[in-house]
Amino acid sequence: MSNRPNKELDRDDTDECRNCRELLSAYLDSELDPQSSLEISERLRKFERCRDCFAREKFLDDWMRVKLAERGMPEEMWQQLCEQVHEPAARSRLASFRSLVAVAAVVVLVVAAVGYRQYVTSSDEAGIAGERRQTMAELLSAAAPQLVAFRDPAAENALERLREVSREVLGVTVSLELNNLGRHQVDIIGVSEGTDAGGRKYLELRLNCCHHPVIVAIGKCGGSAVCELCEATDGPRKQRPSCCPHSAPSDVIEVQSERRDGFMIAAAAANHPVDALLKIIRIDRA
Repeated sequence: MSNRPNKELDRDDTDECRNCRELLSAYLDSELDPQSSLEISERLRKFERCRDCFAREKFLDDWMRVKLAERGMPEEMWQQLCEQVHEPAARSRLASFRSLVAVAAVVVLVVAAVGYRQYVTSSDEAGIAGERRQTMAELLSAAAPQLVAFRDPAAENALERLREVSREVLGVTVSLELNNLGRHQVDIIGVSEGTDAGGRKYLELRLNCCHHPVIVAIGKCGGSAVCELCEATDGPRKQRPSCCPHSAPSDVIEVQSERRDGFMIAAAAANHPVDALLKIIRIDRA
């Protein structure tokens, strides 16, 4: 992906988020062209509003898959039902489940899905949605939807940029002691300022460790909408990436966080341990 600024992606306004939301159904089903898929992935990485839309779309997708009955529908009745569904995202979702749908179940579920989408859309655009807590696994899944290594090249002068951005965001100097990683190979792909749903800033690092994607977040203690920046995990935790639509059945996300010198440090890695990465992070107040 190019490092050139993208004016369209940098706009976090209602129109751009609405356009992103309209493409999420196709994104979940891997129907977008590579360029569009990368652009959606970038918006999910950068913007809280888009990540919220993605989480709701994925929740609804999973819910319908569980609830729909495994029976077909006559063609005539199918056409009649389609005529009653006008919301594009709901119609796309309905089409993908046709072979699984029972008549009574689909009527109830589609009505519920349309109503749910209309409710959350109006809530978003009115700005009344409450603060939503995120997990490190969700941040990683948004940045690397297929849970494979970041394709961007390693950032130039990455360690210096890490020191500069950490001073701007946290008021301290963060560095990585890469010589203490042993057999692990780490490339710093990106360093940026993240903002949680409550407007609190944190430092975000994107890494490739032994060709596996990793997200590291560092924030001040005292509350965050990122779950693992609120409370230490007491060791690594492994979980299935239910929030990642393109993951393989064998994929596992390992998450760990700890409190250190008034800061919370959290890391999430796909199919790779995270404890060694936490040990190389150094925070200097001087």
